[in-house]
Amino acid sequence: MKKFLVVGCGGSGAKTLAFMMDQLKAELRSIDPDLTELPKAWQFVNIDVPLEEEAGPQKLPNVTQNGGHYVGIGSRQNYNTFDEGVSSILGRSGKLGEIATWATRNPATNDVKLADGAGQYRAIGRMLTLPHLKEIRQALKDAVDEMFTQEAIQELNRLNYKQTKLDSDTGDSQPVVLVVSSMAGGAGASMFLDVCRVLTTIPNVNPQGTLVFMYTPEIFSDNKADDMAGAWPNSLAMFGEVVAAQMGNSSDHDRAVFEAFDMGTPPEGQIFSRIFPIGSKMGTTSARFGDGSAMSIYRGLGRALAGLMASTKASDNLVSYAMTNTPAGDAAAASSAGIAPRVEPHGVAFPGVRSAMPRCRWAAIASPNIPPSALRVVPSSASSTGTSTRKTPRPARCRLPRSWRSACPMPSAPSRSILLGRMAGRSTAAACGTGSTACLAVKPSRLQTAPRNTCRASSP
Repeated sequence: MKKFLVVGCGGSGAKTLAFMMDQLKAELRSIDPDLTELPKAWQFVNIDVPLEEEAGPQKLPNVTQNGGHYVGIGSRQNYNTFDEGVSSILGRSGKLGEIATWATRNPATNDVKLADGAGQYRAIGRMLTLPHLKEIRQALKDAVDEMFTQEAIQELNRLNYKQTKLDSDTGDSQPVVLVVSSMAGGAGASMFLDVCRVLTTIPNVNPQGTLVFMYTPEIFSDNKADDMAGAWPNSLAMFGEVVAAQMGNSSDHDRAVFEAFDMGTPPEGQIFSRIFPIGSKMGTTSARFGDGSAMSIYRGLGRALAGLMASTKASDNLVSYAMTNTPAGDAAAASSAGIAPRVEPHGVAFPGVRSAMPRCRWAAIASPNIPPSALRVVPSSASSTGTSTRKTPRPARCRLPRSWRSACPMPSAPSRSILLGRMAGRSTAAACGTGSTACLAVKPSRLQTAPRNTCRASSP
């Protein structure tokens, strides 16, 4: 495993990071069951407009609650007042013309409140980003410094040994940087290029080790048409800026902006290695990923990137092929700007991705198939009333489909064999091993469609 710095820009990036961190904790428990926190060599930074970090998706902990860092770039001012302050800074340094091509033409009439977000206004998102460039750089630098501490290096070396049984020394290795955002909104789409430029000014960060994952507007296709009015134009404008940044056409502009905000002179050259557009459909039939919702795409990409980070072989292949090799043929022109072919979060594009079942669906499938014999005796603390203090175990009365009880009364050995045989993919008769009429009456299809059971402890 390698050092990783994962940066989420905007709301889409924040949700993806939350899914990633949750999945990584599950991945690491397979290596060391005692691990409860992510290694310090993996750092997560969430940058978004709200002054207070939003809650995680689907009741998961957010980035900060999982041990990461949050940078809020919002303001309690209205836009017209905030714009006046930023313009004053640029004007004093003679750089006001740098925002003339994209800033709001008449800011005095725009009194949008900035505390909650930038909506789909990229100009507002970038105006919020510029005066916070120093704060963003400090948060990113602190994260990089943390992964180069002796404690972080030793911790990662121990994890690598537990996984591969081979000694490793990650002390001098540079981190792989993953930037996750959306190209459809206002905050992430407007700030990610500035964030990538800031990363080039941080020691031990190589732009050739930076990968950018950008959600396309199609993942928000379930939204109302009015809510998507600016999504596709935003993505079109973003690609123009990406090409300008990677080809060096925006170097003079970036240098002027950085100098105006006391950021020094950024290095020239490309600011990242590859950018991967992430959509919700694939193939000639445009098959949708999962249920096609944005939340499913967030989860899919989060799981994919988590699998990549937790696998030594996958991360090695990422560095050796995705970040080093230059595509040939038709892809060469796009590659010169760092633009990778369209990528879907279905697993085929990311090495190390594994097919697994979400916990919520596993619970729904597993609960009907728990043998009642396993629940025959439960501690009294499992009482539905929750008030019993007796320490003596007592029997539990379980509600099961009548077909199960009539066919194979529990807890007989043949009945348990049926369940185990189904899980192992064997036939019912082979699983029973008795050939009895009662056992043969229970078909696998009946077990597969059995409703979820609820078990409640009752008095003996």
